[in-house]
Amino acid sequence: MPETPQIGPDAVLKVAKLSRLEVGEGEAPAIAAKLGAVLKYMEGLKSVDVEGVRPMTHPDDEVNRLAEDEPSGVLERDAFLAMAPETMGPFVRVPKVIDGGGSA
Repeated sequence: MPETPQIGPDAVLKVAKLSRLEVGEGEAPAIAAKLGAVLKYMEGLKSVDVEGVRPMTHPDDEVNRLAEDEPSGVLERDAFLAMAPETMGPFVRVPKVIDGGGSA
């Protein structure tokens, strides 16, 4: 098995600078040690035998339990509009949330 890559304090400081993160020189050795532990753990995962294990996206076998979409009681327009804070004719008036035109 190949040797686990090591991350030194200098690499931590360089990546922090490129990422525009504030990391003091005194913090860099501790961060490097923690990152090294993560890399060592990940290296160990490479040796796990997963032959015959079905790939999955989540450790739980959760399935969406959706109810059938069946129409039920309908709220009358007048009752609905009476609950709205502000109306404009047969419509519910809402505050403007997007300026017209222009790009995001």
